[in-house]
Amino acid sequence: MLLKKRLFLLLMLLSLLGLAAFFIYSKNKTIESSWQENNVEPFKWWYQINWQKQAIGWASLELKRSETFITIIEEDFITGRVQSERMEFKFKRQLQFLNKEPYQLHSILINSQEPSLNIHKLGLNQQEFRVTVTRNNKESTASFPKVEYYLKDYLAKFLWANRKGSEPIMISKEFNNDDYGLHYSRYEKYAVNDLGLTLARHQLQNTDQLNDSYQSQTSILSFAENGKLIREEKPNGMSYVSSQGKVSLNPEMQRDLYLSSGIKVNQALGNVGDILSLSLQIIPNEAIDSFSSHPAIIIENNLLRLNDGYHYTGAYQAKLAEAHPRAKGLAQTLTIGAGSDEQKVKTLIKYVHDELSYQTLPSSFEIDDILDSKIGDCTEHALLLTEMLNGIGIPARQVSGLIYLGDAKQQFGGHVWVEVFLNQQWQAIDPTWNLFKVTATHLPLQIGAVKTPEILKNTSALEFKVQNIAYK
Repeated sequence: MLLKKRLFLLLMLLSLLGLAAFFIYSKNKTIESSWQENNVEPFKWWYQINWQKQAIGWASLELKRSETFITIIEEDFITGRVQSERMEFKFKRQLQFLNKEPYQLHSILINSQEPSLNIHKLGLNQQEFRVTVTRNNKESTASFPKVEYYLKDYLAKFLWANRKGSEPIMISKEFNNDDYGLHYSRYEKYAVNDLGLTLARHQLQNTDQLNDSYQSQTSILSFAENGKLIREEKPNGMSYVSSQGKVSLNPEMQRDLYLSSGIKVNQALGNVGDILSLSLQIIPNEAIDSFSSHPAIIIENNLLRLNDGYHYTGAYQAKLAEAHPRAKGLAQTLTIGAGSDEQKVKTLIKYVHDELSYQTLPSSFEIDDILDSKIGDCTEHALLLTEMLNGIGIPARQVSGLIYLGDAKQQFGGHVWVEVFLNQQWQAIDPTWNLFKVTATHLPLQIGAVKTPEILKNTSALEFKVQNIAYK
């Protein structure tokens, strides 16, 4: 009799344990499957976009379902004053997936509006990926291999963030808006903050391997327990913060976005063309290492020393890509009769400076856009000159850094110019200012065009103090 009671109690206990396990499993399954294709519910999330401690825009992420499609809609709107000009940037991307297994990407629709540049892209993903692109009313069509991209790939980061006990690192596929192929994203959980949000790092990779040799700059993401993205800190200094709805913006109440990212200097420098050399102390002193990456930078006695017309020896690295045919042909025509490479460089500097009307732009044009519109800021001036010089066999590359913005502003701001390989050395030139020899206030930071160098992301904590200045 006692044995029977014990068996009965054991069976009851196992039943209770089984029932508890069922409910726990069902609960976890519900949580884990809420981001799976067949269960994901429609939603719309709003974000406020911040930069340099001020609101500059809004963004939204929306998912819609119909009998035929599941549609993802991403929107960004940014506005503000840049060098006293009011600017607006609008971006909208729509990814349409078939609402049936395996939920494959069916089509894309991308609209981008910037000052002087409107882009519309329509792509159909069938036997091939066929895309029609309209740039400022100029239409072109091209075909690419079919894209093996699915709704599960887009939702992977939310499912991973939501799933308890998931691996700390996850690699997912993401659709590339530019080449219409796939790149890979690496997500890595590293902490849970005081609010209970899961913090993760995000980087782009070339492959789906954990030890991929290339990893881009890092974004920091904050996820809620249900997988919702609450905050994103981008490498360019912008942050996307979850909001209740579309935020209201008044650009006239904003500080100038360009001037807000400058580094103050403690005294006026006068006419920069008259400066022979300049020695600056960087405050705080430990920040000096952030200015030492470019080969032309001179650091002496913990001071940054700048000279007019900087140049330096260094190995010439051949341009891998062929120069743009329009830029190449134009450069060949303009330099007919020019005897030396130096004279060719001077001719092309003057042409770019005279031909392009300076206009602040939020992002770089392509060569066709520059030549068609004849406008651009420092980035467009540098890009066009670089392509033209490489097109006639003179090595050139863009460089990013800082320049002095004049005594009225008394600060250094971001700038892009060109380095050309002449007489077995790299020499700095500046088509925006029509300079064959740059000033002592051109402070190079890195090779390549970056409108907002990384050092400008925390300018409120930096200052230049003049230690010595020598005039010609």
